[in-house]
Amino acid sequence: MKALQIGLAGLGVIIGILFIAALVVFDRGPETYVYKQNRIPKRFIQQIIELKLIDDSEQVKYFYSDGFINIDEGMYFITNKKIVLYSKDWHEPAENILFDDINELIVEYNKAWMDDSWVYVSTNDFDYEFPLSSERKGDKSFVKYLQSKLKEDVPVEIIHLSDEETNE
Repeated sequence: MKALQIGLAGLGVIIGILFIAALVVFDRGPETYVYKQNRIPKRFIQQIIELKLIDDSEQVKYFYSDGFINIDEGMYFITNKKIVLYSKDWHEPAENILFDDINELIVEYNKAWMDDSWVYVSTNDFDYEFPLSSERKGDKSFVKYLQSKLKEDVPVEIIHLSDEETNE
């Protein structure tokens, strides 16, 4: 009986340690919404600077990461000069899209809280796509800012997916 009590106490300690470790890991990871400029954690901006993704004259306006623990697993942000897409797992980790290079924008807004909206950006050289969380309407704020930076003749298509379309 005493061995069972010791075993259960040991198991309780292990579960407690794992729970505390999980809290620490999740506390350091990114939130699930799009951050506005004045709400982006300083540690994220510092990491962006260390990765040389922006220059001194740039300000990050909106930021989203679908990374689980660290933002370098996938981050998408817009500055006063460009859109930056980054993942440490890509062959070329960073993609910079200047506003003047964009010749088409398509946005698929998703109403389902678990699913991200998607932004499709075309340039003369490449087509890009990236997710944005619909939580707190951050996707709409990001896209509204992006639209304000595009040339007037750039075609923009907005698609609103219904809940039925997202569940298929």
